[in-house]
Amino acid sequence: MSSYLVVVINIGFAFSVGSLFVIIIRRFNTTRAEAATIQLTLGGVLLCSGIFFGALIHKTSVRAVSLFGSLMVFVGFVSSAFVTSPSVLIVTLGVIVGLGMSPLLISSVSVTAKHFDGHGRLLVLLSVLSTGSATGGSIHPFIIPWLE
Repeated sequence: MSSYLVVVINIGFAFSVGSLFVIIIRRFNTTRAEAATIQLTLGGVLLCSGIFFGALIHKTSVRAVSLFGSLMVFVGFVSSAFVTSPSVLIVTLGVIVGLGMSPLLISSVSVTAKHFDGHGRLLVLLSVLSTGSATGGSIHPFIIPWLE
């Protein structure tokens, strides 16, 4: 259940950053291209850094990598609240939050795979886990504008 919630919150937010698009354009008086770069950076860093965190989980522990990811997401979101330009938001929301969400996603999948033996049950649980991205992607667009 906790792995499912990690996917709902993290991947759901990453899929829903587009709902911040108009808010970013209005607040920073920026171009559409610069506002879209924030979402692209978050998605790219989130998906491309997973291989490094998978190796780090193998070398250390899932707990340590998850704690690192949680701290990165916290630092990224808190620092994003105080930015004054979209360029800094690319770094805080795109890079730092992306680097924090990636180990959380990799940890949730690897913990699920470690705890369940048997190929059939594992496939069912991983498919249920992957539905969390759709659930989060459906919920977050309603929550994000409400937080503005």
